[in-house]
Amino acid sequence: MTLQELGLAVTSKAGCSPLLGEQVARSLLDVFNAMLAAGYELSIPQLCQPTRAGHTIWRIDIANPHLGFTGALLFTVPTIH
Repeated sequence: MTLQELGLAVTSKAGCSPLLGEQVARSLLDVFNAMLAAGYELSIPQLCQPTRAGHTIWRIDIANPHLGFTGALLFTVPTIH
């Protein structure tokens, strides 16, 4: 997934501005690349049920089979333009 594709996905699903979507995507890709380099496996980001107005919550399942670790990464994206 490219930076532009992830930015567009965040923008369209979160309802935020394209600029914010690209900034979020850039930050996420940096984190994702570091985690992948460390041997982690990542799922596709999933949009969670809304819990508070003005924000979307996303979930990514993570695992590192070499360390026997599984968990989830949750992050919030503001939807206010």
